[in-house]
Amino acid sequence: MSIWFVENSQRVFERRFTCTVAQVMELCSGGELFERIQEQQRYDEQSAAILIKTVLMAVDHCHSHGIVHRDLKPENFLFTSTNPDAVLKIIDFGLSCSYTAGQVLTSRVGTP
Repeated sequence: MSIWFVENSQRVFERRFTCTVAQVMELCSGGELFERIQEQQRYDEQSAAILIKTVLMAVDHCHSHGIVHRDLKPENFLFTSTNPDAVLKIIDFGLSCSYTAGQVLTSRVGTP
């Protein structure tokens, strides 16, 4: 079996596996959005707007590809590094599902 990995939409890697399941993830060493909110305690309006815009753009990207995350919370967003301007990434697609435009999702899911 041949599996292709895409990294940052620029580099593609091929690995050959025999009866193996592999999960490849990017290292995000900056911690959760939840932790950063607790550490900072306060965000000015501009910083909060940038974070919310990033979250909404990530959700829009998923929706435009027919994916619903279904467990959005600050713990499911990671920063790529500890730098103040680190990239924010969405994680944990364990409850996600595909959908088509106009489809109504009725099942209750998410972290209680």
